[in-house]
Amino acid sequence: MKAHPEFLCRDRDGGPIRHLSLAFPEVREHYIALFREWVEDYDADGISIIFCESWPFVYYEEPVVMSFVERYGEDPRDLEEDDPRWLRHRAEYITLFLREVRHMLDEVGEKKGRRLGTRIWYPRT
Repeated sequence: MKAHPEFLCRDRDGGPIRHLSLAFPEVREHYIALFREWVEDYDADGISIIFCESWPFVYYEEPVVMSFVERYGEDPRDLEEDDPRWLRHRAEYITLFLREVRHMLDEVGEKKGRRLGTRIWYPRT
């Protein structure tokens, strides 16, 4: 986060939030490289991803805002935070990340001759 503050999540006013955003390919690639190390070098049977409920994984980062504006013709900062279009739009980046993780696991699993598992955990309080 210190080395790349440009990849931090941003609040509605553009202020940084102390979390890396999955909207950036570089962030997703970093996490996937860590997961790849675990399954390749340490021969893990798979990975478990825990999404903590309080952490915004994608928020008001410039590419997210701009792609929403391009798609809907509205600035999401002018909408309610729980607007269904905005929530779905943000969720697309998380779905993309999980697809990229699955692709990596399938690639490594094929080389190992077995399917590598995933567990996606979203604890609710």
